[in-house]
Amino acid sequence: MTPGANFTQNWYGLYFQDQIKFPFNIYGNVGVRYDNATTQNNRNGLATDDDHVSPRGGLLWKPLQWLSVYGSYSQNFGASNNMWSAPGQQLLPPQTAEQWELGAKTEFFGGRLTASYAYFDLTKQNLPVPDPKHYPLMITSGEQESRGHELELAGEILPGWRAVAAYTHLSYANINLGWNGGVGDDTGNRLFNAPRNYGSLWNTYEFQNASLRGLKVGGGIIASSQSQGNNNNDFQLPGYVTLNLMSSYNTKINGKSVTFQINANNLLDKTYYPGSNSWSMIGVGTPRTFLGSVRLEF
Repeated sequence: MTPGANFTQNWYGLYFQDQIKFPFNIYGNVGVRYDNATTQNNRNGLATDDDHVSPRGGLLWKPLQWLSVYGSYSQNFGASNNMWSAPGQQLLPPQTAEQWELGAKTEFFGGRLTASYAYFDLTKQNLPVPDPKHYPLMITSGEQESRGHELELAGEILPGWRAVAAYTHLSYANINLGWNGGVGDDTGNRLFNAPRNYGSLWNTYEFQNASLRGLKVGGGIIASSQSQGNNNNDFQLPGYVTLNLMSSYNTKINGKSVTFQINANNLLDKTYYPGSNSWSMIGVGTPRTFLGSVRLEF
């Protein structure tokens, strides 16, 4: 029960999964999941009872000790979870999705350097978006598809110096079948909050000499290209780059490991807009922020 929402949901799931080892260093994974979800909007008496069977499977081949290649397919189910329907209006249908993925993972220099690459094709149906005629009510946006590439590199460049770089290129992120509540057809438009390029780079250095042992410093950037502000593509959110720093110190107190850490997020106090709700609100990124923490391990 969602507090104050008059919205009740029961969700049951049952799944089976098996992993199989084949000859020639080939590994398989196959599974299936059954979901049953009932949703009751006590505000207007509407209810849904949805069933779905979601298969999944994949293959991984390890031709060399340092190289793995894989492919996978999966389906997903999300129960109707929106209560903002007008009196007499049916609850939104459940969300469904399917994803294909192909990729490779490598490891070099005894694990000091790792790299992974993935190509994905993700299709979703019945995503809720604001109804432009009756805000804050919601409608569904037909079918949306995104295709792209993900690359990640991580490794120890020198003793104590570690770096992680990640990059996503969302080459295709469009509405394959949509409508805009009678305002207009948004089929073919790019999805909102889906930048074409997104990436991050992070470095940390942990001092190796005895006098500074336990001290670590780090810094990195997060970067995003322009994205659409709504599914009509009426306005755009500009790209941005933020700078973040950190410093930590680990020591022993009474035999217990204690770590003191301070983070400086968005150090240059960049004004940026990470996303919108596609209709009435645009999110403003967190301004320059300093966070401190103490972690005790025992």
